[in-house]
Amino acid sequence: MNNHASRKTICLRKVLNMCVVTVVTSILVIGCVTTGENTSDEAATTMQGAIGGAVLGTLAGALACKGNDRTKCMVIGAAAGAAAGGVFGNVIAQRKKSYASKEEALAGEIAWNQKFTKEVHAVNKTLQTKIDNRRKEITAVQKQKVSLSQRQTSLEKQSKALDQDIAAANQQIVAVDAQLRESRSRQKQYGTNAQLNAELAKLENERNLLNSKISTLNAMNNSLGV
Repeated sequence: MNNHASRKTICLRKVLNMCVVTVVTSILVIGCVTTGENTSDEAATTMQGAIGGAVLGTLAGALACKGNDRTKCMVIGAAAGAAAGGVFGNVIAQRKKSYASKEEALAGEIAWNQKFTKEVHAVNKTLQTKIDNRRKEITAVQKQKVSLSQRQTSLEKQSKALDQDIAAANQQIVAVDAQLRESRSRQKQYGTNAQLNAELAKLENERNLLNSKISTLNAMNNSLGV
C-alpha cells in the first residue's frame, strides 16, 4: 500500500474514533432521558449495557474491515456488542435486586469492584505480553526477504490478530463501564463511601490502562498500512 493510501486509512480510523466519542456522549444523554418513571431500573440497567456494547462493537467492526465490507462489519459488531453489553447489564440488574439493605449493597459493590480490578489487571498484563510479541512478529515480517505479495499477506494476518485483541479488550471495557456505572449509582443513592471510592479509583486506573493498550494496538494496526 502506498503512503497516500496508508495516510488515508489512518485518517479514516481517527475520524471513526471521534465519531464514536460523539455517539457515546449522545447516547448517554438519551439514556438519562429514557430512565424515567416509566422505565424500570432493571430495564434501564440492561439497556445502558446494551447501548455501550453496541457502540464499542460498531467501532471494532469499523476498524476490523475495509471497503465495502466495513458497513457489514459495523452492523455485525454492533449486534454482538449490544448482546454482550445487554448480558452484562442484566447481570448487574439482577445483582441489584438481591441486595436487602444499604450496607449490603455497598459491601457488594466494594467486593465486585475488587473482583473486576483483579480481572482487568490480569487482562492488562496478558495484553502487554501480546503487544510485545506482536511487535516482534511484525518486525520479523517486515525484515523477511520475500515477495511484496507474501509480505502483504503476512501483514494482513498480523492485522487480523490485532483486530481480535482489540475486540476482546473492548468487550472487557464494556463490562468494566457497566460496573463503574452501577457503583456510581450506588454512591448517588447512599452517599459517599470512602472504601468504595478507593476501589473505584483502582478500577478506573486499570480501565484507563486497558484503554491505553487498546490505543497502542490500534496504532500498531494503523502502522501496518493494510
